[in-house]
Amino acid sequence: MKEGPRQPGQGWWSRPPWQRWSVAVAFGLVGGWFFTAIVTLAWVEDMSMSPTLPPGQMLILVRSQSPRRGDFYLLRVPESFFQRYPKFREKMVGRVSVGNMRLLKRVVALPGETVLREGKPYQLQAQEYWVRGDNAQTSIDSRVFGVVLRPEFIARAYPLPFARKS
Repeated sequence: MKEGPRQPGQGWWSRPPWQRWSVAVAFGLVGGWFFTAIVTLAWVEDMSMSPTLPPGQMLILVRSQSPRRGDFYLLRVPESFFQRYPKFREKMVGRVSVGNMRLLKRVVALPGETVLREGKPYQLQAQEYWVRGDNAQTSIDSRVFGVVLRPEFIARAYPLPFARKS
């Protein structure tokens, strides 16, 4: 059964203002949660990904995605790096908490693939990934700290073309 045209005083705008505001607040809270828990903006801060991602390049970070070869990811600095270079941990104390150190890298090998690790072939196990920076001369990556475990990946990074920090 088809309804006739709406009469004045019916529909969304005829509702009490508190109902309209509560819906707007609910949408705002859900949108705010989405942009803080799922999607975040960030900027490239060092030269390790140059020239592909120069310093100042804006990125959209999206959480909860499985690493794929060739994609950029933000990851936590693995503990193996600090075990191998304890002086670096001492140098960073007071400047940034070690657990909050982040790296932006490209995934180059997935679980089950073979990589050269310290000059010898090594097959990546389940949950192990090999990452590299695009600028091999300045990048601290899997050549330095070894494999990265899946829990160390924070978010996939999507570069925004023409968006740079000034």
